[in-house]
Amino acid sequence: MAALRRWLFAGLLVLAPLGITLWVLQWIVGTLDQTLLILPERWQPDRLIGFRIPGLGELLTLAILLAVGAITSTFVGRKLVSWGDALLNRIPVVRGIYSSVKQVSDTLFSPSGNAFRTAVLVQWPRADVWTIAFVTGAPGGEVITHLPDDFVSVYVPTTPNPTGGYFVMLRRRDCIELKMTVDEALRYVISMGVVVPSAPIITNPR
Repeated sequence: MAALRRWLFAGLLVLAPLGITLWVLQWIVGTLDQTLLILPERWQPDRLIGFRIPGLGELLTLAILLAVGAITSTFVGRKLVSWGDALLNRIPVVRGIYSSVKQVSDTLFSPSGNAFRTAVLVQWPRADVWTIAFVTGAPGGEVITHLPDDFVSVYVPTTPNPTGGYFVMLRRRDCIELKMTVDEALRYVISMGVVVPSAPIITNPR
C-alpha cells in the first residue's frame, strides 16, 4: 500500500501540472477564437474553407491589437482616443467603471509603468506574522495630509491567486526590502512557499 500511494502521488505530480496547463491553453484558445464572430458570416473561415482551424481567432486578435496600436500611435489616433475618453467620462455610470479600469490598465500595460516596484517583507495581518508584499508607490492627494510619517503604498497578495489581495499603507521603516526580483516573489507567493527563490550571494568586503 505504501508503494501504491507513492506511485499515485508521483503520477499526480507529473500529470496534474500538464493537465492544468492544457486546460488553461484550451480555454485561452477557445476564448480568443470567439473573436471570429465579429466577422460577417460569409467571411467566417469555416464557411470559406469548409472546416474549422483552431488558432485563427488568436491571429485575428493579434492583428486587431497591432492595428489599433499602430493607429493610436499617430497624431490622429491619439486625438481620437482623447475624444473617446472625454465622451466616456461624461456618461454617469460608465465614467466610474471606465476611469478605474483605464488607470489600472495604464499602470499594468504601459511601457513606462511599473505596477510592482519592489518586493518587501511585512507583518500581516498582525504583528509577528510575516508575508511578502509589493510596493506600488507612495500615498498622495488628501491621504498624505493625514499620515504623519513616511508611508508607502503596499499590495498584499493572496495565495495562490495573487490577483486578489489588500491595498494598505505602511510605514517605510516597517517594510523590509527583499533582494529577490518581483517575478521571483510572485512565484514564491503563487506556489504557497514551495518554490523558494535562491538566496542572494553576499560577498564580504575586504
